[in-house]
Amino acid sequence: MSNITLALFMKYNIILAFIFVPFLLFSSDKKPENYEFARYDTLSLSMDIYQPESKTENTACVVYVFGGGFFAGSKSHDNNVKFCKAMADSGFVVAAIDYRLGMKGIKKRGLAALNPMVRSIQMATEDLFAATAFLYKNADRIGFDKNRIILIGSSAGAIASLQADYELSNMHQRSKVLPEDFRYAAVIAFAGGIYSTEGKPDYKRQPAPTMFFHGIDDKIVKYDFMQAIRRGFFGTNSLTKRFKKLGFQYSTWHFENIGHEISYLPMIYNHKEITRFIHDVVYEDSKYNVDITISNHELPKTEFGSWSVKELYKRKL
Repeated sequence: MSNITLALFMKYNIILAFIFVPFLLFSSDKKPENYEFARYDTLSLSMDIYQPESKTENTACVVYVFGGGFFAGSKSHDNNVKFCKAMADSGFVVAAIDYRLGMKGIKKRGLAALNPMVRSIQMATEDLFAATAFLYKNADRIGFDKNRIILIGSSAGAIASLQADYELSNMHQRSKVLPEDFRYAAVIAFAGGIYSTEGKPDYKRQPAPTMFFHGIDDKIVKYDFMQAIRRGFFGTNSLTKRFKKLGFQYSTWHFENIGHEISYLPMIYNHKEITRFIHDVVYEDSKYNVDITISNHELPKTEFGSWSVKELYKRKL
């Protein structure tokens, strides 16, 4: 870890209370615009659009996908709103989206919950594609460059974001609501991974430049991978190795001695690095091949950070 990076982390020594903590970034109180982008019978999915103070025709759009184990969470939670406002204050149009929570009400545990979990990932990915299609079609109306759509997700939202870019790169059926030549401009994942039915994930087309954040001790979203025959879940560590082998662009931040807290801590402590990554790969077309392991940090730990998947669903955050 470089002295500069260490200094950035040691600058902050505020002890945070559980997962719902005040952000260190101040944003305006301007209310977002709301747009419906999909409807399933009586269920309406919408997005909140946060506008920057100033922008150009080249301004990028950040799509924020909240976390919550595919059974909880909301784009309207205070901390998600604060992060979206902070990103808008940094000069981006931000779209915070709804998606269907497929694990809500599911009582199954262990292997019996595998199929509902896979279906939940598929539903969230489908909804993310629907939101992207809406944004692409309405880019002029909302005011951003339709070729600069960026995904940022936390936990379940990070899984959906990485899954969407993976399926788009492999031209899966769900991605066909988007133009054939569409590509995401970048993906940023806080404790994410992808579900694959082909063993180690392959990419027929180059994925977006991707920024990964993950706690090595994470027991909720697998840091490395778990696989049975050809089906498996592949987390940050395994995806980074895959990106490195295949020559794709990535910036990976591995955090030792911490778990699922990294699903939200980068939104507080790494705002500068996140916005720099977007500026470099989206606006400047810089090439990234960064792999950083953070050992001596003072990031705050919480009880839920050490939970297993079983504990998460038992306690129902």
